[in-house]
Amino acid sequence: MPKGPRLSFNPEAGPDRTVVRGGFAPRAASLTALLIGSTALTGVALSLVGPANAGSPVWLGTVSNNWFTTGNWNPSAVPNATDTVTIDTTSPNAAVINGATAAAQQTFVGAASSGNLAIVGGGILNDAYGYIGYLQNSNGSVSVSGGSA
Repeated sequence: MPKGPRLSFNPEAGPDRTVVRGGFAPRAASLTALLIGSTALTGVALSLVGPANAGSPVWLGTVSNNWFTTGNWNPSAVPNATDTVTIDTTSPNAAVINGATAAAQQTFVGAASSGNLAIVGGGILNDAYGYIGYLQNSNGSVSVSGGSA
């Protein structure tokens, strides 16, 4: 093992002190400052990005009744298997899944207001949890048929 100065950190010295054996105090202070600074920058960067959470798309139905039209959702994206979907309006267009497979983690139809979802033409909604008329005084309606809307 090579001989030479060693750098050691003493936890009892406190967060603003570095104990150095071998006489390299300025270098140790620089290393400590670099370590603290880079850790702080990493924390700031992660707080700006935020955690990777599932989305919570809300049905607006402003473009059409098509589930797969991005402009019908807020935010403007078709829900995916990690999203919690809320359909709380029937106007201007109620939501329709027609002949394709839609996905969500959870689906609330009539969570706090009135919502309507039609699944037609062999359409499928794959989700882990579905709620219809979730809160008191809310109304939810889901219809499933082999025809088209």
